[in-house]
Amino acid sequence: MNPQRRQPFNRTLLAGLAFLVLASVTKFALERQTSIGPDFRDGLFGLLMGFAIGSLVLGIWRMKHPAQGAR
Repeated sequence: MNPQRRQPFNRTLLAGLAFLVLASVTKFALERQTSIGPDFRDGLFGLLMGFAIGSLVLGIWRMKHPAQGAR
């Protein structure tokens, strides 16, 4: 068994997961509204999903490449 040092919690991943949940809840809530057009709903959902995907990818990248200033 190769014990590795545990990495600190990555807040960027937490932000990405929060955006993912927010996007899902927003899509669910706005689909029930009849007064909001589909273009606005799709745009808002796409924006939130973009933030989620970007934050998750950045968080994974930061886990693989820790800060260089801690030498």
